[in-house]
Amino acid sequence: MTARLEAEREKGDGTKPSSSEQALVALCQEMARADLSTLAGKSGAEHIPGPPETLRLSLFGVPHFIYRNDVRAVDGRESDILVKILLMLYATWANGAPVTGEWVAFKQLPNAIGKAKSFEKHIARLARHFEGRMDNLKAVAASLGGRAISTESADAAFEFQALPALALRLLYWEGDDDFPARASLLMDATIPNYLDQEGTVFLAETLVNLLLQADEAEG
Repeated sequence: MTARLEAEREKGDGTKPSSSEQALVALCQEMARADLSTLAGKSGAEHIPGPPETLRLSLFGVPHFIYRNDVRAVDGRESDILVKILLMLYATWANGAPVTGEWVAFKQLPNAIGKAKSFEKHIARLARHFEGRMDNLKAVAASLGGRAISTESADAAFEFQALPALALRLLYWEGDDDFPARASLLMDATIPNYLDQEGTVFLAETLVNLLLQADEAEG
Protein backbone atom coordinates (compact mmCIF):
# COMPACT_ATOMS: atom_id res chain seq x y z
CA MET A 1 0.00 0.00 0.00
CA THR A 2 2.59 2.59 1.04
CA ALA A 3 4.96 1.39 -1.69
CA ARG A 4 2.36 2.31 -4.32
CA LEU A 5 1.80 5.66 -2.65
CA GLU A 6 5.52 6.48 -2.62
CA ALA A 7 5.83 5.58 -6.31
CA GLU A 8 2.95 7.90 -7.20
CA ARG A 9 4.40 10.69 -5.07
CA GLU A 10 7.67 10.38 -7.02
CA LYS A 11 5.72 10.98 -10.24
CA GLY A 12 3.65 13.83 -8.88
CA ASP A 13 6.33 16.01 -7.23
CA GLY A 14 4.12 17.28 -4.40
CA THR A 15 0.71 16.55 -5.87
CA LYS A 16 -1.83 14.37 -4.08
CA PRO A 17 -2.28 11.28 -6.24
CA SER A 18 -5.40 9.16 -5.97
CA SER A 19 -3.31 6.37 -4.44
CA SER A 20 -2.89 8.53 -1.33
CA GLU A 21 -6.63 8.51 -0.83
CA GLN A 22 -6.67 4.75 -1.34
CA ALA A 23 -3.90 4.33 1.23
CA LEU A 24 -5.80 6.44 3.73
CA VAL A 25 -8.98 4.40 3.21
CA ALA A 26 -7.04 1.17 3.84
CA LEU A 27 -5.51 2.59 7.01
CA CYS A 28 -8.93 3.75 8.26
CA GLN A 29 -10.19 0.22 7.74
CA GLU A 30 -7.28 -1.09 9.80
CA MET A 31 -7.98 1.48 12.51
CA ALA A 32 -11.65 0.47 12.54
CA ARG A 33 -10.67 -3.10 13.44
CA ALA A 34 -8.00 -2.17 15.98
CA ASP A 35 -8.10 -2.04 19.77
CA LEU A 36 -7.07 1.57 20.30
CA SER A 37 -5.97 1.01 23.89
CA THR A 38 -3.53 -1.64 22.65
CA LEU A 39 -2.24 0.70 19.93
CA ALA A 40 -1.72 3.42 22.52
CA GLY A 41 0.36 1.12 24.71
CA LYS A 42 2.63 0.19 21.82
CA SER A 43 2.97 3.62 20.20
CA GLY A 44 3.20 5.89 23.25
CA ALA A 45 -0.02 7.67 22.31
CA GLU A 46 -2.64 8.70 24.87
CA HIS A 47 -5.83 6.64 24.66
CA ILE A 48 -9.01 8.69 25.01
CA PRO A 49 -12.07 6.43 25.53
CA GLY A 50 -14.42 9.07 24.17
CA PRO A 51 -16.88 9.16 22.67
CA PRO A 52 -15.50 9.38 20.10
CA GLU A 53 -12.66 7.03 20.99
CA THR A 54 -9.35 8.48 19.83
CA LEU A 55 -5.60 8.43 20.21
CA ARG A 56 -3.73 11.63 21.00
CA LEU A 57 -0.10 12.08 20.08
CA SER A 58 2.27 14.79 18.94
CA LEU A 59 4.10 15.02 15.63
CA PHE A 60 7.11 17.36 15.98
CA GLY A 61 5.44 18.94 18.98
CA VAL A 62 2.03 19.47 17.38
CA PRO A 63 -0.70 17.38 19.11
CA HIS A 64 -3.10 15.43 16.92
CA PHE A 65 -6.18 13.30 17.44
CA ILE A 66 -6.20 10.01 15.54
CA TYR A 67 -9.76 8.84 15.01
CA ARG A 68 -10.76 5.56 13.46
CA ASN A 69 -11.52 7.35 10.19
CA ASP A 70 -9.55 10.61 10.28
CA VAL A 71 -6.67 12.60 11.79
CA ARG A 72 -6.91 16.21 12.91
CA ALA A 73 -4.73 18.60 14.83
CA VAL A 74 -6.00 19.12 18.37
CA ASP A 75 -6.66 22.78 17.58
CA GLY A 76 -9.12 21.67 14.90
CA ARG A 77 -7.00 22.37 11.84
CA GLU A 78 -7.32 19.95 8.94
CA SER A 79 -4.22 17.76 8.67
CA ASP A 80 -2.39 17.28 5.38
CA ILE A 81 -3.01 13.85 3.86
CA LEU A 82 0.67 12.97 4.26
CA VAL A 83 0.37 13.65 8.01
CA LYS A 84 -2.80 11.55 8.22
CA ILE A 85 -1.14 8.61 6.53
CA LEU A 86 2.04 8.97 8.57
CA LEU A 87 0.25 9.07 11.93
CA MET A 88 -2.04 6.16 11.12
CA LEU A 89 0.94 4.15 9.88
CA TYR A 90 2.80 4.88 13.11
CA ALA A 91 -0.17 4.01 15.31
CA THR A 92 -0.86 0.70 13.57
CA TRP A 93 2.77 -0.38 12.95
CA ALA A 94 4.29 0.37 16.37
CA ASN A 95 5.14 -2.67 18.48
CA GLY A 96 6.49 -0.95 21.59
CA ALA A 97 10.13 -2.01 21.21
CA PRO A 98 12.58 0.07 23.31
CA VAL A 99 15.00 2.50 21.70
CA THR A 100 18.51 1.15 21.18
CA GLY A 101 20.55 4.34 21.55
CA GLU A 102 22.24 3.50 18.24
CA TRP A 103 21.93 6.31 15.70
CA VAL A 104 21.91 5.11 12.10
CA ALA A 105 21.44 6.48 8.59
CA PHE A 106 18.43 5.42 6.55
CA LYS A 107 20.51 3.24 4.22
CA GLN A 108 21.65 1.18 7.22
CA LEU A 109 18.09 0.07 7.97
CA PRO A 110 16.86 -3.35 6.83
CA ASN A 111 15.52 -3.42 3.25
CA ALA A 112 15.96 0.35 2.88
CA ILE A 113 18.08 0.39 -0.28
CA GLY A 114 15.06 0.63 -2.59
CA LYS A 115 13.84 3.80 -0.85
CA ALA A 116 17.21 5.44 -0.19
CA LYS A 117 16.98 7.68 -3.25
CA SER A 118 13.61 9.07 -2.16
CA PHE A 119 14.87 9.63 1.37
CA GLU A 120 18.05 11.43 0.25
CA LYS A 121 16.08 13.60 -2.19
CA HIS A 122 14.25 15.25 0.70
CA ILE A 123 17.42 15.79 2.75
CA ALA A 124 19.19 17.30 -0.27
CA ARG A 125 16.26 19.67 -0.73
CA LEU A 126 16.78 20.94 2.82
CA ALA A 127 20.53 21.42 2.29
CA ARG A 128 19.95 23.43 -0.89
CA HIS A 129 17.31 25.61 0.73
CA PHE A 130 19.47 26.62 3.69
CA GLU A 131 22.82 26.87 1.88
CA GLY A 132 24.59 29.99 3.12
CA ARG A 133 21.80 30.54 5.68
CA MET A 134 22.75 28.35 8.62
CA ASP A 135 21.45 30.92 11.11
CA ASN A 136 18.01 30.62 9.53
CA LEU A 137 18.17 26.86 9.90
CA LYS A 138 19.09 27.21 13.57
CA ALA A 139 16.17 29.57 14.15
CA VAL A 140 13.50 27.46 12.46
CA ALA A 141 14.83 24.24 14.00
CA ALA A 142 14.45 25.79 17.45
CA SER A 143 10.93 26.98 16.59
CA LEU A 144 9.98 23.35 15.85
CA GLY A 145 11.41 22.09 19.12
CA GLY A 146 14.78 21.07 17.70
CA ARG A 147 17.38 20.87 20.46
CA ALA A 148 20.89 21.96 19.43
CA ILE A 149 23.39 19.19 20.14
CA SER A 150 27.16 19.09 19.93
CA THR A 151 28.93 16.96 17.36
CA GLU A 152 32.52 16.66 16.29
CA SER A 153 31.90 16.81 12.57
CA ALA A 154 28.79 18.81 11.60
CA ASP A 155 28.62 22.61 11.58
CA ALA A 156 25.18 22.40 13.21
CA ALA A 157 23.14 19.54 14.66
CA PHE A 158 19.67 19.26 16.14
CA GLU A 159 17.59 16.56 17.78
CA PHE A 160 13.83 16.51 17.22
CA GLN A 161 11.24 14.45 19.08
CA ALA A 162 9.33 13.46 15.98
CA LEU A 163 6.85 11.04 17.56
CA PRO A 164 6.47 9.65 21.09
CA ALA A 165 8.94 6.81 20.50
CA LEU A 166 11.00 8.31 17.68
CA ALA A 167 13.64 11.03 17.73
CA LEU A 168 15.59 12.28 14.71
CA ARG A 169 18.99 13.92 14.49
CA LEU A 170 19.62 16.44 11.73
CA LEU A 171 23.26 17.18 10.87
CA TYR A 172 24.18 20.10 8.61
CA TRP A 173 27.45 21.11 6.95
CA GLU A 174 27.94 24.51 5.34
CA GLY A 175 29.19 24.56 1.80
CA ASP A 176 32.29 26.29 0.47
CA ASP A 177 33.82 27.14 -2.89
CA ASP A 178 34.49 23.49 -3.62
CA PHE A 179 31.53 21.65 -2.08
CA PRO A 180 27.84 22.50 -1.68
CA ALA A 181 26.07 22.41 1.66
CA ARG A 182 24.92 18.97 2.73
CA ALA A 183 22.78 17.43 5.43
CA SER A 184 22.16 14.05 7.00
CA LEU A 185 19.25 12.69 9.01
CA LEU A 186 19.87 9.97 11.60
CA MET A 187 17.40 7.89 13.57
CA ASP A 188 17.43 5.29 16.31
CA ALA A 189 17.97 1.79 14.97
CA THR A 190 14.62 0.76 16.48
CA ILE A 191 12.66 2.75 13.89
CA PRO A 192 11.59 -0.34 11.86
CA ASN A 193 9.54 -1.29 14.93
CA TYR A 194 7.50 1.91 14.50
CA LEU A 195 7.43 2.69 10.77
CA ASP A 196 8.05 0.76 7.59
CA GLN A 197 10.52 2.06 4.98
CA GLU A 198 7.95 4.23 3.22
CA GLY A 199 6.70 5.64 6.50
CA THR A 200 10.27 6.58 7.44
CA VAL A 201 10.61 8.44 4.13
CA PHE A 202 7.33 10.24 4.89
CA LEU A 203 8.67 11.22 8.31
CA ALA A 204 11.80 12.74 6.76
CA GLU A 205 9.69 14.55 4.17
CA THR A 206 7.44 15.92 6.89
CA LEU A 207 10.37 17.35 8.86
CA VAL A 208 11.86 18.96 5.75
CA ASN A 209 8.48 20.43 4.78
CA LEU A 210 7.98 21.88 8.25
CA LEU A 211 11.45 23.47 8.32
CA LEU A 212 11.05 25.01 4.87
CA GLN A 213 7.53 26.26 5.63
CA ALA A 214 8.69 27.82 8.90
CA ASP A 215 11.54 29.57 7.08
CA GLU A 216 9.23 30.89 4.38
CA ALA A 217 6.81 32.13 7.03
CA GLU A 218 9.63 34.13 8.60
CA GLY A 219 10.03 35.89 5.27
